Amino acid sequence: MKKILICLFAFGVLSPVSLYAELRGLWEFNDPNNLISTDTDGLPLTLNSGGVHAEVAGFDAGDRAVKIGVGSYYICQHGIAPNGGGEYVNEFTLLFDVKYPTSSSGRWMCFYQTNANNGNDGDFFVQSGTGRLGVAATGYSTLNTKADIWYRVVVSVDNGSFYRIYVDGELWLQGAVQPVDGRFSLDPKVLLFADEDGEDAEMHVSTAAIWDKPLSDNEVFGLGKVGDPIGDTIGATDISEVSVFEKNPTAQNFQVQLTGTQTPTANVSVQVDLNTILGHAEDLRLLAPGQTQPAPAGQPITLTFTPANWQTPQTVGVVAVNDTQQEGKETAGVRFLVTSVDGQFNHGLIPGVKIIIFDDESADLAITPDKVTVIEGGPAVQYSVVLTGTPTAPVTVTITEPADPNRVVINPLQLTFTPANAATPQFVTVTAIDDSVLRGTTYTTSLEHKVTSNDFNFAILPVTTIQVVIQDNECGAWGFLPADLNRDCRVDLNDFAIMADTWLKCTQPFSAECKSSL
Repeated sequence: MKKILICLFAFGVLSPVSLYAELRGLWEFNDPNNLISTDTDGLPLTLNSGGVHAEVAGFDAGDRAVKIGVGSYYICQHGIAPNGGGEYVNEFTLLFDVKYPTSSSGRWMCFYQTNANNGNDGDFFVQSGTGRLGVAATGYSTLNTKADIWYRVVVSVDNGSFYRIYVDGELWLQGAVQPVDGRFSLDPKVLLFADEDGEDAEMHVSTAAIWDKPLSDNEVFGLGKVGDPIGDTIGATDISEVSVFEKNPTAQNFQVQLTGTQTPTANVSVQVDLNTILGHAEDLRLLAPGQTQPAPAGQPITLTFTPANWQTPQTVGVVAVNDTQQEGKETAGVRFLVTSVDGQFNHGLIPGVKIIIFDDESADLAITPDKVTVIEGGPAVQYSVVLTGTPTAPVTVTITEPADPNRVVINPLQLTFTPANAATPQFVTVTAIDDSVLRGTTYTTSLEHKVTSNDFNFAILPVTTIQVVIQDNECGAWGFLPADLNRDCRVDLNDFAIMADTWLKCTQPFSAECKSSL
C-alpha cells in the first residue's frame, strides 16, 4: 500500500491539475446510447450481472434519468487513492439527484454499499416507513423525504471527524462519527443502489457524483438543488459567512477568487445569485466591484475574470434592505454560477456564502463571528457584540465559560448597552491560556452570553453561545517536527500535500500565494 501512495503523490507533484481535480466521477444519464457513461475523466459505471435499468423522465423536460430497483446496482470504480490516514478511502463525498415512486413508499431504498461484493447490509438508506435518511450506525435524519419529489442528496464523509447528510444544500444529519478504515471507508470500488437482501426498492436517478474529499457546508450549499451544475472546486471566498444589519447601510464585503494553477484560456463569468434554497433574497442587495450603488433587491450581479486578472480577488458587497417588517434574525445566502468556454472552469464550484440578516425591528443579540480560533501562547482574538432594535432600558451582557473556566481569558466579562449606544458594536477579547497539558492538536470550549434588562423584549432573549477552538502548542516531549506543516503532531501525506501545493504556487514568479512551508 505504501508504494501505491508514494506513486500517486509523485504524480500529483508533476501534474498541477491533479491537486485540484476533486470531482472523480459525474454521471448524468443523458446519453440514450450509453446511460451510464461518465461526464468526467473517470470511468463509466457498470451495471451488475443480471441487473436491469431503464431510461425515465428526469426532473424537467430536458433531462433524462434512470430507474433502478431490487437486485440491480451500479459498480463504481472511483479511482480515489487511500486517504484520511488509513489504507482505504476515508475522505469522500457522494451526490445523488433522486426521487422514488409511490410504489416504493414504505420500503427500504439504498443509496450505496461499501462492501465490494454486496455481501452485507447497505450503508445509506431511505428508511422504511418514515422516509428519513441514514442508517442505524450513523443515525437517521429528523426530516423525511416523500414520494415523487426530486432531491439533491449529498453525503460528506471524513472518517474520524464527521459524517454528514445534506438535502438540497441543507444539513439534515450530523451523524455519529465513524472510525478510520471501518465500515464506512471505501474499497477501490463502491456499489451504488445496492443491498444484499432486497432493501433496495426502485429509485429514479438523474445524477450521481463522487469527490475525493469531504465537501464543506458551504461547498455543499454552493451545489444547490437538483439540476444545478456540478463541477470541480475552481474558486474560493475569503470568508464563509457575512452578517448584515438593517440599520447599517454600509455594505459588508467578501472576496471571490479563482483558484488553481492553470490560467483560463477565456473569460470566466461568475454570477453571484441571492436566489437560493434559504430564501430571503428580497431582503438583500448586492454591490458589484467598482459600483457605488447596489443592485435592486434580490437581483444577481456578475463578476468577470479574464486570463489577465483571474488570480486577482474581486470584492462583493452585501447590504440589508431596511424595511418596516418585524422579521427577526434570518439566514440567506449567495451561490456562484460559473460559465466559460474554457472547460476546466465551466460549471465549476465556488463554495457559497451564508448571510445572517439582523432585523432592526426585533430585539436580539448579534455576535460575529460565532466561532473564533486561538492558539496557546498565541495572540488574542476579538469578536463583536451589538444589539439589534433599541432597548428602553440598559442591557447587560454577562460572558462566562461554563465548561472549564481555565481554558481562555475573556476581557471584559460584562458589556453594558444603553438606548444611546445599542447600535455601536462592543468587542470581547479572547486569549488561550498557555498550559502544559497535551489535550490534542485542537480542543474546544464555549462562551455563553446571558442578557439581563428591565426591557422585557431583551430580558427574555435566550443565552447565546459561541464556540472557541483552541490549538494546543504541546506535542509530546519533542514538540512539532519541522516537517509537521499542518501541526497535527505527525508527519504524513497531508504535510507532503501542503508542501507540493506551495511548490506549485511558487512556480509562478512573484505569486502572492508563494510562501514558505517551513
